[in-house]
Amino acid sequence: MSSTRLGAGSLALGFLGERQKLKRKRSDKERDRAARVVVPVRALGCVRASLEQAALLSLPLVVHLVGEEDDSVEDSDACVEMAAELGVALISCREGDEKKTTALAVQAAPSMVLHKDASKIPAEEDAVYDLPQTNGGDIKTSDKYEYHGPADAVSVVAVFGHAAASDVLRATGLLVVKAWPAGADEMAKVLPETVKTVGVLGGQQESLFRQMLPLGLTVALVNLTSRTLGDFTGSEIEQQKTAEKEERIDIEEEEQEENKVTVEDVTKGLLFKEALDAKTTLPKLPAKTYAVTVKENRRLTPTHYHRHIFHLELDLGDSGLTYEIGEALGVHPENSPQEVQEFAAAYPLDLDEIVSYRTEEGRQTQTTYQALRRLDLWGRPPKKFYLDLSEHATDPREKERLAHLASPAGKDEFKQRSDVDMLTYADILQEFPSARPTFTTLAAMVGPVKRREYSIASCQRLAPSIVALMVVVVGWTDGRGRVRSGHASTYLSRLSPGAPLTVSVKPSVMKLPTDPMAPLIMAGLGTGLAPFRAFVQHRALEKSLGKEVGPVLLYIGARHQREEYCYGEEWEAYAASGVITLLSTAFSRDQLHKVYIQDRMRQTLPQIADAYLAKHGSFYLCGPTWPVPDVTAVLEEAVASLSTDTKIDTRAEMDRLKDQHRFVLEVY
Repeated sequence: MSSTRLGAGSLALGFLGERQKLKRKRSDKERDRAARVVVPVRALGCVRASLEQAALLSLPLVVHLVGEEDDSVEDSDACVEMAAELGVALISCREGDEKKTTALAVQAAPSMVLHKDASKIPAEEDAVYDLPQTNGGDIKTSDKYEYHGPADAVSVVAVFGHAAASDVLRATGLLVVKAWPAGADEMAKVLPETVKTVGVLGGQQESLFRQMLPLGLTVALVNLTSRTLGDFTGSEIEQQKTAEKEERIDIEEEEQEENKVTVEDVTKGLLFKEALDAKTTLPKLPAKTYAVTVKENRRLTPTHYHRHIFHLELDLGDSGLTYEIGEALGVHPENSPQEVQEFAAAYPLDLDEIVSYRTEEGRQTQTTYQALRRLDLWGRPPKKFYLDLSEHATDPREKERLAHLASPAGKDEFKQRSDVDMLTYADILQEFPSARPTFTTLAAMVGPVKRREYSIASCQRLAPSIVALMVVVVGWTDGRGRVRSGHASTYLSRLSPGAPLTVSVKPSVMKLPTDPMAPLIMAGLGTGLAPFRAFVQHRALEKSLGKEVGPVLLYIGARHQREEYCYGEEWEAYAASGVITLLSTAFSRDQLHKVYIQDRMRQTLPQIADAYLAKHGSFYLCGPTWPVPDVTAVLEEAVASLSTDTKIDTRAEMDRLKDQHRFVLEVY
């Protein structure tokens, strides 16, 4: 057996054995102490998925990373990279009395922590040190600590050992972030070249952490406002002889009630995925999903303008995501932490409890908080939810009311609640407080947040590592006078550079002709311009490679030129370079009489007739449904203008063009 496979076995046996030991302790306080396990650095690749899930579930686990005797730079780099990707702390120690400081550093970890140089950690059970009590004075000392500095300090730099103290204090700087988001390139200009380590403070820890990663620094996340230190137990670490023998691990899964899952059950599922058939990477969703990160979130409309339209650019990284021109990106949003906390308090639910439940997408095992982030609680429920919920109501009046709303007699009221009042699952659960199914049952009744799809606004051939979206934050007032906003669009609008996002790809009817000389006639309203940005980028790339391309006619519809001429500079540049051969804009509210996109099309009817019919072009309309009849009427006029038959059936001709995929509508 390879050393990496044995490393995975060491992690599993070490962790489960430690949990069994802790269960036999006499006090509850001791049961909550972190377990300590050993993993060879060279085995990190084998146990990566398990570590990801342990970090995700905040399991109390200290992973001691044992390197080679010569402590190679490659080993250290691997540890730093793993800690950065997991978002957990990485600590290291040296010889001598530094072992005490290391034990306390491990104690300070809120959940999982990686510890490099574990071979130098003592294995004795008594290698545990209580927190000292400091005495008074400006310089406070104890057997294990010395504090130097002002009595009213709000932040302190902790350094291991006297020998390094003066050098560290003399070589410590402060980086002040004056604007957000911060960029790695600009950051590198102001940081000294000698900097090796950065501690990040404040509310934007994770985002700033990600911004610093490209600089090649060791970055630590520091929280000054939460969590006090509790007792830390050091337990015996049995050194594994990786080169001497093989080990085989056989685990049987015990039958458990779905709503009574222990930490041990979760751990077994994480560490023995092959045996327990557990899948724990991306969310379990019907479509193939990819993990990407936000590269840019740029507002396209002025901040004072009531419509918030923004450009979202996603970094594909090593996700393997590929897409074709005209396809859509499915976004899998999450509920906001504030919504989740308020819902859990009202239900009530313990956000830290580990739960296991089944949905249509399969078995899910996670904390209640993580599950609530992904349940469709703020979606609109079907009638069946009312009926199912009535079975859990303990108040007879609520039970009767829910059953009525689900019955044929309550269809009109249900329609009002769903289509006008737009009540959500959370609204209904708040309205009927006696109906409280178990969390496992509730999760199965509600299901995961549904994906939202957005037309892709980029060409992957032009920019292989990114995918772009054009999104508007949807807002309205419901039938009860409440101001509402779109769940997915609001979620996306709040994402900062570096934020993770789960996405999937959906095929679309918006496909380019195979012949690059075939003319394109495109009409886009609002965010309906998104796929046409990809179309134009593709044609511009083809032209830059020396290929002959056909005419491109672009019609843009919006309310105001000053506020909503999105990507205007790009369109003008493409027109100036000859990629767009006709650019026509209709800003409906910039003059006394309203001008719409069909009006601009009618004004250029000869050009449309030539490109669309004489040269066998394709027409695309993307945006809201309302202009479809008027736009179709203009195209029928173009058909009639080229026909010598005065009795031509223009509607039949449009149907023929549809069948040839030359009249394409993507409206919503």
